[in-house]
Formats: sequence, structure tokens, C-alpha cells
Amino acid sequence: TFKLGDPRCAVLLRYAGDLRDCAAAGMVLYVPAGRSPLEPHVLCNDEDRRLSFGVDKYEFPNQAGAAPQTNASWLEAREACRRQGKRLCARNEWLEACRGTDRINRWPYGLQAQEGLCNTKSAAPAPAGSFPKCVNGLGLYDMSGNAAEWVDDGGPEDRPDGWAYGGAFDSSAENAACESKLTLARAAAPCPRVGFRCCKSLK
Repeated sequence: TFKLGDPRCAVLLRYAGDLRDCAAAGMVLYVPAGRSPLEPHVLCNDEDRRLSFGVDKYEFPNQAGAAPQTNASWLEAREACRRQGKRLCARNEWLEACRGTDRINRWPYGLQAQEGLCNTKSAAPAPAGSFPKCVNGLGLYDMSGNAAEWVDDGGPEDRPDGWAYGGAFDSSAENAACESKLTLARAAAPCPRVGFRCCKSLK
């Protein structure tokens, strides 16, 4: 319980507004690890909020039960996110979100690869959320396997190559860790192994 005038009241109100806005957009709010204002001893500051962001719960088009959109180039993925008022997740954002609530995780679900939890060693992408155990502590689905996901690496606009993380449906669980990376031409020909999800900065 906070006393009247406690600055944490304003922090909690702002945090509640961020949660509401993310939920309305089908997103999950990521805050820096260990900095949740729901912990009574934590007072998040402006820098903590600057490092927070919303991330889509599922791979694009971000709908439970929908097939992930693959065969999109990096440029097409970036434009699809922009049309929704979002953006491609930055590389570091994607990796942090993939690990979820435990920064030492190597997979969304923990420290060790486990076949069968996510869509790996299969013939095709599965509809979003088809693997209910392929979820991390934040509630983000399919960040291991299914479709490797384009990220914004922060390089120059004319950089020829881009990165997709998380492994794909035909990867082994071992090769579908958060750090598992594909390097592809940004304007590459359609690839059924690669999709994306969007992020959004807080207002």
C-alpha cells in the first residue's frame, strides 16, 4: 500500500496505461528485467520506461490460430509493421523478449533445449499458439522454431544482409534457441522458413 504523495503511485498509473495500450494492440509489455513497478520496492524511472516496449504476442499477423506470414523479405516485413503503427523489433529487444522473465534463458522456456515443446523438426509452420508450451514467462508464443523472425539490426538502410532469429520449423530444438541466427539478403527471394513479429515504442 502506497501513501498519498508516494511517487510510485504515478509510476503505477503510467504502467497500468502502458499495459492497457499494449493489450489493446495484441501486444505484451516488456520492461527491463527486474524492474517491474508491481514490485513495491521498485521505483521505475524515465530511463526504465524508455527501455520498455510492446511486442506482439504471436508472429505476424499476430492472431491466435492464424498461419504466420512467411515468404516476406526484410523490407516487406518492416513495411507491414509500419502499416500497423509498429516497427520491426530491434535485435536486442527481440532477444530480451525471447528470454522472457529470466535473462539467463537460452530458449523461451528455459536453459535446455527440449524437442516437442515448440514446432521444430517438422515439415511446415504451424498456426500461431498451436504449441501451448512454446511460450515464455511474458506470454509470448512461438519464439523458438515455427518461423525464424526478422529483426532490425540497426544497420544502414542500404545494408544488403539482415538477420532472422529463433530457428524455424525444420530446425532442431538445439538450433532454435533465442540466439540462433540466419543471415539472409534483406531483399531475398521468398523464404517459407522466415517470418516476423512487430514491436512498438511506448508513447
